[in-house]
Amino acid sequence: MSIDSMWVLIATCLVMFMQAGFALVEVGFTRSKNAANILMKNLMDFSVGSLAFWALGYSIMFGEDIAGFIGSVTLFYGPETIDGIPEITKLMFQTVFAATAATIVSGAMAERTRFGAYLIYSLVITLVIYPISGHWTWGGGWLSEMGYVKDLGARPMARLIQEQIKKPLAEKLLFGELADRGGQVRITAGDDGLVLTVDASEAEATC
Repeated sequence: MSIDSMWVLIATCLVMFMQAGFALVEVGFTRSKNAANILMKNLMDFSVGSLAFWALGYSIMFGEDIAGFIGSVTLFYGPETIDGIPEITKLMFQTVFAATAATIVSGAMAERTRFGAYLIYSLVITLVIYPISGHWTWGGGWLSEMGYVKDLGARPMARLIQEQIKKPLAEKLLFGELADRGGQVRITAGDDGLVLTVDASEAEATC
């Protein structure tokens, strides 16, 4: 087994344990009488979602591209290797992400939906939403053709929050008062946070 495959399997196990994490946090936020129901939902969305993704979702995600939108549907489809990684390894990796995508909102649906309705929702996520959006990015769809690369890490989201939320808010709250004192303010978003520069004193502070 190559080091690439080993690393993908380790990452697969880590992501799979997110199921247990979500189950525990949701049990803690719901009434004790619903604990068994929440645990069963987290178990079944992983079970049903994994089978559905293996049967059809994987082919929709990585099948032959159709108009940049969806992969060709083939039952239990899978090429021999993807990016030098064996098919079964890649399948396991994507399966745990598909199941995790379904269970992320289970806490919001706790005590609010019937068990059967939740299973239908899990099927829709793992059969339609995750495979199609994944095909756009990783399966040769229209987003990948435009050069888009999805990073699963948290830094891109953190940078987006800094650019779109923290920076405008900081400018609105701080710019007026400092400008009245004769200083010019410049706020830029960096990897470590927002950098506030006051030109009058050339002082910088990171928040």
